[in-house]
Amino acid sequence: MKNELEILKWLEKNKNITQRDISNRTGISLGNVNITINKLINKGMINVERRNSRTIKYIVTQRGIKKKTEELYKNIISSYKIIEKFNCKMEIFFRMANEDNLKKKFYILFGLRDELLGIIEKNMILNRINYRCIDEFEKLNCFINEKDYKCKEFNDLSILAWHPDCTETLFRNDIKYNNILEI
Repeated sequence: MKNELEILKWLEKNKNITQRDISNRTGISLGNVNITINKLINKGMINVERRNSRTIKYIVTQRGIKKKTEELYKNIISSYKIIEKFNCKMEIFFRMANEDNLKKKFYILFGLRDELLGIIEKNMILNRINYRCIDEFEKLNCFINEKDYKCKEFNDLSILAWHPDCTETLFRNDIKYNNILEI
């Protein structure tokens, strides 16, 4: 289904695109592009118009447009539900941190500056949690070794990570952390 949607997207953008062009742009093998286009033709999602013996024009039908839109809609709803679930977990985690009077705890958010960091930061700010974002292991190591975080106002340091590469780095270097995705 994923290949079908990707191919429908390219065919809708460019009716004169070749199967080879689709293969090159999507990374789908030429053979799979051919098989998928034939499936789409059989399902009535695209029509084929022969220009001459060597040129074919693909036309995405109303059924193809509807299917593409339905799948996109489902993907957006599914993604939104996952993000909302993650956001709820963050709210609960930081609400509990406040209730447990862990405001004196200092958090390091170790990971990429991505959309998940945005959700985590939003919850940190809303709950008045002290934190710092660090996206490079060398900087994290310096920060930990400086021990600047151990000033009088903070009594504990906790590292939160979410990206697989970052959690792997922390694990490999035997640094204690919490995977925020598993909370």
